[in-house]
Amino acid sequence: MATAIKVTQNRKDKNPEFFANNTVGEIIRKRPPGTFYGVEAVNGYYHTRTDLHIQDGFWVLIHKDFDPFTQKENLNRIVKATDEQGEIIPNTYMYKIVELNQNQIDAYLLSQEDNEDEGDVLTAEEEGLKLIRKSRKRFIRRVKKGLLNNNQEEKIREAIFDAFVRLSFGSWDLAKNFADQIPTHNNALVEEQIEWFRVQINNYIDNQ
Repeated sequence: MATAIKVTQNRKDKNPEFFANNTVGEIIRKRPPGTFYGVEAVNGYYHTRTDLHIQDGFWVLIHKDFDPFTQKENLNRIVKATDEQGEIIPNTYMYKIVELNQNQIDAYLLSQEDNEDEGDVLTAEEEGLKLIRKSRKRFIRRVKKGLLNNNQEEKIREAIFDAFVRLSFGSWDLAKNFADQIPTHNNALVEEQIEWFRVQINNYIDNQ
């Protein structure tokens, strides 16, 4: 559980090392240390003295709900916590919630759109790479089984190579356009695998 404490002159005088880099008046995120001098001078295992923490100023630090479209949480500013009615919550701190200006709101909305688009791009690329690997394994397997010879397998890869390149970037529409324009091969076994490849691309696009 996170806690925070307000730096007072008295607390800093009694615990100079603990508050060495802090100024009087600020509220800082700190866990109760092993040694602390507050209402009692505890030299060792102070962090277990939960009966003293609130009295010494170590209050619970919470994240308050806020509207990310119009507000943000300032993690560099800690204040006394309040409820929905604006009433102070006893012995509790929170990160200050600040209102966004229009430029910040627009930037947030754009970042959300970018995140959504990024997911679509990554999915298309990942699925494209899957089809490339699936195709390569299919052709190799047929060579091993004697259903294709090495020259035929090479002709297949040569015919669909540019479609592979487009799939690796997630450009399924461009891969389809290219695959559809591949001339019919005079070898039936080669043409059969090229047609299988076309069907895989069409199935993916039809299901989007």
